[in-house]
Parts: sequence; structure tokens; C-alpha cells
Amino acid sequence: MERWFGKYSEVLYAVMRVVVGLLFACHGAQKLFGVLGGQTHLSDPMLVAAGVIEFVGGSLVALRLWAGYAAFVASGEMAVAYSRCTRRADSGQSSTRASSRPCTASSSCMLHPEGQVR
Repeated sequence: MERWFGKYSEVLYAVMRVVVGLLFACHGAQKLFGVLGGQTHLSDPMLVAAGVIEFVGGSLVALRLWAGYAAFVASGEMAVAYSRCTRRADSGQSSTRASSRPCTASSSCMLHPEGQVR
């Protein structure tokens, strides 16, 4: 990307990191607090764990505090979500979350030429 964007690549990496981090944090806030059109899922321990990982991890990525570790954990959480949702969709159960969004989100968190989140 540095070849294409030149001197703007650092700014674009920062913008991408903040946007992806805030999207993760908002998705976690939906699960934990029921804000932004979401519902609280405090009765399901898996969704509570996912909400905490998304909210805390997304905030850390957006603030660039331990961003590499937070992105790694969030990436693993989204990989589990992707596998659980696609398995549910393949078995014939209805799932509104069976899509490529978790895979895209986990990939974008780890995206950087040197393998680190900026």
C-alpha cells in the first residue's frame, strides 16, 4: 500500500485502525449494553465473552494500546464466530450472522505489510 499511497500511507493506516477498532467496539457495545439498535445478550456466556473481547479489544485497537495483542485476540474471536455461524447455516438452522463479515473484520485487524497493527 505504501507504493500506491506514498506519503499518505501512515495516515490511511491510522484511519483504518481507528475505524476498524471503533466498529469492533460498537459491535461489542451492542451485545453488552444493548445500544446502537442491539439487544443485550447477558444470558449467553459465549456472547458476553464475545462482547467483552469486541468492546475492549476494539477500544484498544482504536487507541493503539497493545493493539497487536488486542487485534490478535479479536481476530481469533471473529474466526470462532465465523466458524460457528457457517456451521449453523450449513446445518439448516436460521442464522442472520452467517456471512463473510467476521472473516473480513478479522482480516482487516491484522492487515499490515510488516504484520503489525499500527
